[in-house]
Amino acid sequence: MSFSFEVNPRLLVNIHQESREILEPICGYEQEPLVSLEEACQSLEYILGTELKSYITAAKLNSKEPKHGLTQDESASIYLYTMEWNKRENSLYVFLNQALCATDRSQLQLWSKYLKLFFTAIFKLPSTDYHTVWRGIAGDYSELYREGDELTWWSLSSATSSFSVLQSPMYLGREKAQTIFAIETKNGKLIREHSHLKNDHEILLLPGILLKVTGSCKPTDGIQIIYLREIEPPSTRLAKPFHIQQMNISVQLDQYRNPKLEEMIQSSQVRGSLSLDSMDLNDRDMTIVIKLPIYEKECRFLSLRNNEITSDGGSILAQSFDGSTPLKSLILDNNRIMDEGVKSIAKAFQNENVGFRALHLNLTGVTDAGCDYLAEMIRINPWIIHLYLDNNEITDRGVRVLCETIGSRNYYFIRLTVSGNKLLTDVSVDALCHAML
Repeated sequence: MSFSFEVNPRLLVNIHQESREILEPICGYEQEPLVSLEEACQSLEYILGTELKSYITAAKLNSKEPKHGLTQDESASIYLYTMEWNKRENSLYVFLNQALCATDRSQLQLWSKYLKLFFTAIFKLPSTDYHTVWRGIAGDYSELYREGDELTWWSLSSATSSFSVLQSPMYLGREKAQTIFAIETKNGKLIREHSHLKNDHEILLLPGILLKVTGSCKPTDGIQIIYLREIEPPSTRLAKPFHIQQMNISVQLDQYRNPKLEEMIQSSQVRGSLSLDSMDLNDRDMTIVIKLPIYEKECRFLSLRNNEITSDGGSILAQSFDGSTPLKSLILDNNRIMDEGVKSIAKAFQNENVGFRALHLNLTGVTDAGCDYLAEMIRINPWIIHLYLDNNEITDRGVRVLCETIGSRNYYFIRLTVSGNKLLTDVSVDALCHAML
């Protein structure tokens, strides 16, 4: 039994396993209860053998102090996935990905309890800041990927943040022909803090990811690069392991604690204002933020910059924004709130009885879709007069929608910032000038 394998074979595509068929969605597992890793893997002994118990023990021993708000069992489920068995073909990840790619979805039934634990852990992790990630395969397969083609990867797909990693002799560096995939995505999960390979920047793409071929090139002899961009599927391919919008916050508070966060909030001497910047706060910490700063301490100005809050955390926060909240200013800069989180927040503030003033969403992954939600918020709520959207992915269309809404209001609007959005042109400057007149 070995625990020191250095090379990560998951970075190399198993092209024979990937199918272009539209399979049934991966669902049903989300109905399972959360159980220990031992219980979640009981049904897998039939597939993986009795040595599975030894790997489970090692995974849990190496997951005693998990980050990102994961439990030990949740973190260990990721660790177990990344472990290499004595014979690679017997590894858990090999069998799991075979089941995920199988046309017969009944093959996933044995995995349902493990998938519940594993995906609960994965969905709690923040999305990676890398917008382009890399995978590869030995051989020239460029003929299979034509510009405009769409394909679905049904396995858990591993990628790296560095092209040079794939060019090392341990991977494809010695191959005379190789195909490299440059994948543009906002949803990859960096699993290093919970992985057996601590020095590896492995980024996990979830099963069911829909990709479009946007181009290709041949930078040198023997290397073909295929450019892929993640696009929104027409329907759900992978069910979420939990439903944020349906969570009962009071029940969560009874089950989750962050003593460091709670102590800092309670000891704060500044009335009406609280900064929780750069504290590695995650989505579950937002249940504490709702109860203590917002409700109990009646905080008016709250800053949550530079944390690990995702769209789910934004949805949790939004549940506290009603007519009774004293909050006037919320700073969420440099969190992966994304359009889905903006949607929840903007909808909560679509209430003229909420006297909210300023929303800071700099570097949060907002696109034109998020601008649509924010424009509706501005239209309905006359109190909102400051909106900060620097360093996002907004185009001229998004700015135009916001400016048209601001210009049509009967109430004044003090500040809208969109600097650092690299997709903007001079058209947006004209729109801003006209809206602020």
